[in-house]
Amino acid sequence: MDRVLFDNNKIVEALCQFTFKPVQDNTIFGQYWDSLKEDGIYTTKENVQSISFTVAGNEPGITPALASAMKFTNDGQDKIIQLHNNNISIHQVKGYQKWEVFKNDIDNAFSKFNKVASNNLLERIDLRAINVFDFPLSNFRLNDYFNIYTIQPQNISNASLNITLEFPLERKNTFAVLRLKTSIQPNMNIVLDISFVSMETNIQSSDTDSINDLLQFGHDELYKLFSSIITDKTKNLIK
Repeated sequence: MDRVLFDNNKIVEALCQFTFKPVQDNTIFGQYWDSLKEDGIYTTKENVQSISFTVAGNEPGITPALASAMKFTNDGQDKIIQLHNNNISIHQVKGYQKWEVFKNDIDNAFSKFNKVASNNLLERIDLRAINVFDFPLSNFRLNDYFNIYTIQPQNISNASLNITLEFPLERKNTFAVLRLKTSIQPNMNIVLDISFVSMETNIQSSDTDSINDLLQFGHDELYKLFSSIITDKTKNLIK
């Protein structure tokens, strides 16, 4: 697919997450670190905790629980891997160059995961790009920069918007999510958060052909979505 590269892109974080089963025990953290540090790219590790929610068996509602995880970071702190007992996520924090570079980070991180945790089934794959734009507040109109049109009462001005669109894609068990949020601080701050999700549940973690195919499809769909949501004025700003 032909695409225009935006050298002045506003991506503050790109991430890819693989959710897998069965759940791994905590020995995977040390084993993964031993494999990861061989390349010398990721130099720091730290324990982190997150809150997971599970449906209680005989009780209404959901029950929160602390989940263990390990975070691995490079010296520049712009490349991060987080490993949980049931998922691994690869992050590029600022400094995003292009898909091929990020895809190489994904391949490297996930291949090392497969070395220490083979025979897993993927339950979900997420690709996500979070863009942050800052525009002068004077005479700002959202549709000058984004192909989104809103109508609000005349007596309301400078209102913050929080828009979410979720829609299926042509490939089975995949969908995209677009979130756009505006805020004044003091300029007009726009967060454009786009995600691709695959809920295909019969992929072995070692099936690199199928995984690569899904990741490429997801990237292409996100690129098309991003290109369609921004106007020519925005494209010129991020060339």
